[in-house]
Amino acid sequence: MSSTADPQQSFRFYMALSKLPWPRSYFLKILALCFVGTHIPLIGTAVACILVLDVPVQTERSVLLIMLAATVAAAAATVFFVRGMLAPVSAVTHELERYRQSGAFQPLPGRGADEAAVLMRTVNALLDEVTETRSELERRSNMDTLVGIGNRRWLLSKAETLLTRPSNDWAPTTVAIIDLDNFKTINDTAGHAAGDEVLRQVGRILLAHSRPTDIVGRMGGDEFCIVFPLCDVTAAAAALERMRKAVSETDLTQKFGVAVSLSAGLTPRQDADENLDDTLARADRALYEAKAAGRNRIEIARSGETVPH
Repeated sequence: MSSTADPQQSFRFYMALSKLPWPRSYFLKILALCFVGTHIPLIGTAVACILVLDVPVQTERSVLLIMLAATVAAAAATVFFVRGMLAPVSAVTHELERYRQSGAFQPLPGRGADEAAVLMRTVNALLDEVTETRSELERRSNMDTLVGIGNRRWLLSKAETLLTRPSNDWAPTTVAIIDLDNFKTINDTAGHAAGDEVLRQVGRILLAHSRPTDIVGRMGGDEFCIVFPLCDVTAAAAALERMRKAVSETDLTQKFGVAVSLSAGLTPRQDADENLDDTLARADRALYEAKAAGRNRIEIARSGETVPH
């Protein structure tokens, strides 16, 4: 029965060499071993010629010179080929460090069947798995898993990133806060499963009536937010009206026996806004006015209204 050797046993010689003060480079360690290995025959031959064999001095010199030249040539070739053979180790080290710093890497050429090829293929597979896992974790951290759209953190981050660019990239921008009407009644009357279905369908409607450049997210509960870059209030209000109408025309009201509708408040981004919170606060007040005016409607923040600090 065969037994698997402890991989750590093969490190004994390497660890012993690593304790030497010189050479510190892995490449130089291998070259030193090659140098010793190739020069031992030369030294042994020289000693034998001088002390043991009865070889004429002239012949000794000729032979030693030939052997010395051959050894130097072999050593130079060894340096070249050893460096080439160690290239996979250097490449793996470089790509791992690059991935650690930037999260990006260049796939290594893992063709072949030797240990170096296996090492490169293993590193490629490992980094692919780590990248996929990181992407999935990032997606989940940014996604509202119930509704299937971005969550509050994702939306605020995307909006802040957008608004920190030069104004030519986003002005004008309109921000809308959207809230479902009577959502508590839906949960209390038809149950939380019904409320979840309403949220999912509303999320799909908001996405369907938004542009690919619009930032659509769920702020929490039954509140949503849409940031319309390069879109004035009139165009944003028209888009919101289509969303409001689409929600009212679903079969959700008939299905759950409770009126399903939405109200929205929207506002343009103003030069006086110090941050996104100022814009959101103004849109939120417009939403409150829509609720107070009877719900199932859209209100635009009054022109020139600012947020007190």
